[in-house]
Amino acid sequence: MAALIRSYDWADTPLGPLDAWPATLRNAVDLMLDSRLPTYVAWGSGHTSLYNDALSLLVGERHPQALGQPYSRIWPERWSEHRDVLRAVMAGEARDLMDWPVPFAARPDGHRRTYSGSCTPLRDDDGRIAGFFCPAIDTDAGPARAARPEDGASQYRKLFDAIDQGFCIIEVIFDAADRPVDYRFLDVNAAFERQTDLGDAVGKTMRSLAPDHEEHWFEIYGRIARTGVPERFENAAAAIGHYYEVYAFPLGDAGGPIVGIMFNDISERMRSRQALRDNEENLRLIVENTRSYAIFTTDPEDRVTAWYAGATAVFGYEAEEILGRSAGILFTPEDRANREPEHELAVARQNDSSPNVRWHIRADGRRVFIEGTVVALWSGAGELRGYLKIGQDVTERERSQAEAPRQPAADEDAAGGHSAARVAQPGRW
Repeated sequence: MAALIRSYDWADTPLGPLDAWPATLRNAVDLMLDSRLPTYVAWGSGHTSLYNDALSLLVGERHPQALGQPYSRIWPERWSEHRDVLRAVMAGEARDLMDWPVPFAARPDGHRRTYSGSCTPLRDDDGRIAGFFCPAIDTDAGPARAARPEDGASQYRKLFDAIDQGFCIIEVIFDAADRPVDYRFLDVNAAFERQTDLGDAVGKTMRSLAPDHEEHWFEIYGRIARTGVPERFENAAAAIGHYYEVYAFPLGDAGGPIVGIMFNDISERMRSRQALRDNEENLRLIVENTRSYAIFTTDPEDRVTAWYAGATAVFGYEAEEILGRSAGILFTPEDRANREPEHELAVARQNDSSPNVRWHIRADGRRVFIEGTVVALWSGAGELRGYLKIGQDVTERERSQAEAPRQPAADEDAAGGHSAARVAQPGRW
């Protein structure tokens, strides 16, 4: 269902484009998709429908066309019965849909199972009721009714213990100056302890469990309790050794101290992100502090896009003097006339890299001999993004080799004075 929801053209529905959905709706859909229980989300006055894979079996032959349709169109046979219940939910009252016989799509014999659902109002980012969240419980033990339906509290417990996200309900504690100084856990789900390493938390305060817990957590939850505005954020909880992605929202009366929190432990993701930043910083330091190698990049048209300190040291151009200009200006006039810059890039595109061993021209007109490589930079989709050029200044070595005196050969013949070695192995020049 996640893929189906992503690909659906929501722009033609009252919900509008997916990327414009409010945070509350996005979070409700995340929770719905994570749930193993049949779960339904409605949004807007027309009750535009979203549901997970488990509930698609109850939608039956109307799936997948039911996605994005009003509740009344998916279950017209139940609309007159459910209309008043859903009107109360949209007015802010949690209500149950009890003992609802539903044809089970996975059974070809028309067998029906009985479901009961608990509908909870959902508020938009401005605190207005904009939809509802409804998990369902199969109240049958088999083809015949085997037990009474469970009460709403038990249904909620099953839902919250079924999801992989951590969930808790807290009461924010304010001091005499109305500053948030702590919070008490009123309820937690099964994933809470797995993601926090805090055992037996219900009834205890956060400071009693982690005395060094950072102040920003109390400030955020206090602000949500006071303003009634939900917040989505990422933050470190160093005192308990985790990093969290959090969605927190007010519960109960407006301005009351009760806050609901859904969260995921993203510590591993943050460690990977930090390692990547460290590697990037190390690479930046290497590149910026390397003076004997010219390192720079160009775009697919060979215009300079990045110019590092080593390139300035080797070629004499400051970054502001060469950025955006063609790298061809670094080639000698004779090589430009022979179209060597274009040939070098063509070889790099064909073979992923090309040697660059030749004389070049500095900004002051002097010649410098570079021994280096041009590397084609390809995107994951196979698109050419540009070129990486790395070269070492070996001018002194090249000149020393060119100016070194020739040594007489031991086997030089008397007639012509040519050594056999030089005849067999002609020099580079």
